[in-house]
Amino acid sequence: LGRRGRAEAARPSAAILAHGGFFQRRKLRDLKLAAITALSGLPGRDAADALARAARSSDAQLRQPAALAQKRRAQSAKPA
Repeated sequence: LGRRGRAEAARPSAAILAHGGFFQRRKLRDLKLAAITALSGLPGRDAADALARAARSSDAQLRQPAALAQKRRAQSAKPA
């Protein structure tokens, strides 16, 4: 979803992050990590909001990659 770099891909990726609960955490982790990677390359507020929610996740293995993705987005948004 993120390869095209279109903001429309943010909502489906965010839905992947929101899916599941405590008992599905491990089962969905790889898919959620892929969604974080996709969101990191997408423009727009929806992608930024989804990454912010993931950075506050109760799953520590999602929090760190989401925080790093937020940092990469912030750095790429700065003018050179």
